[in-house]
Amino acid sequence: MKEKSIKLNAVLNVMKTVLSLVFPLITFPYITRVLQVNAIGKYDFSVSVINYFSLIAALGITTYAVREGTKYRGDQEKMNQFASEIFSINLYATIVSYILLFLALMFVDKLKSYNIVIGILSLEILLATLSVVWIYNIYEDFGYITFVTFILQFVSIILMLLFVHSADDLYKYVIISVISSSGSGLFMFFHSRKYVQLHLVKKPPLKHLKPIMIVFSTTIAATIYISSDTTILGWLTDDYHVGIYGTAAKIYKIVKQVLNAVVA
Repeated sequence: MKEKSIKLNAVLNVMKTVLSLVFPLITFPYITRVLQVNAIGKYDFSVSVINYFSLIAALGITTYAVREGTKYRGDQEKMNQFASEIFSINLYATIVSYILLFLALMFVDKLKSYNIVIGILSLEILLATLSVVWIYNIYEDFGYITFVTFILQFVSIILMLLFVHSADDLYKYVIISVISSSGSGLFMFFHSRKYVQLHLVKKPPLKHLKPIMIVFSTTIAATIYISSDTTILGWLTDDYHVGIYGTAAKIYKIVKQVLNAVVA
């Protein structure tokens, strides 16, 4: 049974990887043609900004929760308490992230022209918290994640073809991209009751914070490395140059992901 489970999880993880590749392969040529360079640049810069605040909300919670949560998988009462504590920490970090984002949008002049796009994309922060993906990793339920991801990406492709036809439809594209990448968060949150009963813990134990912050510190460099190129370029130039760079970067990333998927 264990061997079968490992094989099944491997297959499901490959399917998740394939889905993450198919969606951009289908949508990228279409979006590049209809949105044009400036709109793509505005979107890419906004995504790079949101990545920093997503990092604050996520901390190092997923890695820590998966590592520690497996210890309580056989004890439902302890698992409920542990999951609630971790979820509460995640929720508090998300609130802090939104406060910092709100202040940035208010006081940083450069970001004011991106307020709407960044505001829509910020839904990804909350949806990522609600997704409680670490619970699914603890219980090795990759099937539900794969199924929901497939449905949402399929729906997103249809919505994109129906509603995104020019650069004026940028906001529609941003909403659809949020549905595609993070819409599963709502479904995963409610489905998580199959495994745990979450409740808000007003004062989560401090014992969780140190290991979470250690993991968080190791992810900061990676996030800066991934997002800083687009952020700096957008800060120093304009949407057109970010769009040109972002298009080239996406082509490179898609090729890299394909190669990584083959190797995996």
